Amino acid sequence: MQEQNALVMDEQAREEEQLLRDLQEGSAEAVNTMIQSHGDAVFRFVWGKIRDRHRAEDLTQECMMKAVRAIRKEGSKPRQRVRAWLFVIARHVVLDYLRYKQRRNGGELSLEGVSESQGQDERGNVGGWIEGREEGPSEAMEQDEARDKVKLALAALPEDQRDVIELRMWDGLSFGEIANVLDIPEATAKSRMRYGLSKLHDLLAGSCEKEVLL
Repeated sequence: MQEQNALVMDEQAREEEQLLRDLQEGSAEAVNTMIQSHGDAVFRFVWGKIRDRHRAEDLTQECMMKAVRAIRKEGSKPRQRVRAWLFVIARHVVLDYLRYKQRRNGGELSLEGVSESQGQDERGNVGGWIEGREEGPSEAMEQDEARDKVKLALAALPEDQRDVIELRMWDGLSFGEIANVLDIPEATAKSRMRYGLSKLHDLLAGSCEKEVLL
């Protein structure tokens, strides 16, 4: 199993290296490949911070263009995996947007608090990117119910814990990459993961207990 995983990682590394070379050479197809491979993940990250779909789409596009310019014009190449690098760019793009919004409207905004202030209605979309396989009607209904429970539980977590869980579980980032994306120590990323999973377990268990009582 370890050898198989190593082979998969080597193949992914070769594909990313080829992608970066193609981007440096100005390939439009490479840009499309990067967007198709990572665009949804970057959008989720950005949307989770600002809770504005149209603005998140604009900022995601800005993030992608910044990455392309960095590779083509500046000749810089990421020292980590492409997706982790894009998340770092996205974090700075979001911070720049929030600073602009703060200057325009006054008040204080931060990555830690902005998504909590946007209201509960949009939270139902958190985690909506979970991809499911083909299922029968009854199984699909059960899967949908399970996803809804997980989404609600994730939305109830503190944002700092939710960020780590989503980056780790859905985007497959290592703790080192997560620490770099969120600009925190790796030990902090691990502790947030531990506390977040514990709280998530309690929330899901509480949901099941309520169903039994009903």
